[in-house]
Amino acid sequence: MAGKKRKTNTPKVKKKKWFPIHAPAYFNEQLLGETYVAESSLVHGKYLTANLSTLAKSMRKQSMNVHFRVTEVKEGKAETEIIGYSLINSALKRLVRRGRDKITDSFLSKTKDKKIIRIKPLIITMNKGTKSLQTAIRLLARKTIREHVFSKDAVDVFADIIDGKIQKQIKHAVKELAPIKSVDIRIARFEENTDIIVTDKDVVSEKVYIRRKEEGEKHLSEEELQALEEARAKAKAEEAALLGSSDDFEPLEDDEDDFDEDEDDEDEEPVSKKEEDSSEDDLDEDDEQQDEDDDESSDSKKE
Repeated sequence: MAGKKRKTNTPKVKKKKWFPIHAPAYFNEQLLGETYVAESSLVHGKYLTANLSTLAKSMRKQSMNVHFRVTEVKEGKAETEIIGYSLINSALKRLVRRGRDKITDSFLSKTKDKKIIRIKPLIITMNKGTKSLQTAIRLLARKTIREHVFSKDAVDVFADIIDGKIQKQIKHAVKELAPIKSVDIRIARFEENTDIIVTDKDVVSEKVYIRRKEEGEKHLSEEELQALEEARAKAKAEEAALLGSSDDFEPLEDDEDDFDEDEDDEDEEPVSKKEEDSSEDDLDEDDEQQDEDDDESSDSKKE
């Protein structure tokens, strides 16, 4: 008898195909690459990084990278959006030179369409400066960036960073404080998966703890530090008020008399020991002279 054939269950393999990924309209929907997947849903959410020199057709921008994310697939083509911008580390090392200050910062900014972007600027000065000058430059640059970002959408913000408009605006604002060599944006990206609340007025982030210089004191948040400073200011005001009230106090008449008597007693200078000894010597000399005079008078009488 012929043997029976066994039935084997072969899994069905889905046929894969290539899906092209295109850049946003800002880059004229250039082709970024292709991905080989079975379904279009698997393309959604993919991340890509492209060098700006290939997108802008300029070798001057080869030190910059642009980061994309696939948002949707239409008619077999994947569309993307810009989610970040960064400088290459080797380019950062070439910017810093001896005898210059490197001023960096990292903060959150809210766009007009209520998206949160973390921006990290890099400012290189021509000469060395004090710490207070560096702080002033850092705060002025932060204020300038936040005002610019708050007035534009996220797409326009990344476009201004790529074109260098924000960098020029920062340099123009900061050059009044010190001569500036260059201004760059190290990193600009959407802030995701963090404890951040977006309000109509500002960005409420996690508490930033400030290190205290005094030993033995714990690190305080901005709210706790502000409350501590207000309490100290209130205590100083109360102390000043008490001192002012004590100056207005008028003493009684009896107290004035007692005070005058004490002053009279203090005016009488005490007799020193040397003066007492000199007075005693003078008295002894007077006694001896008196004795001699008495002896002479007695001798004259006898004669």
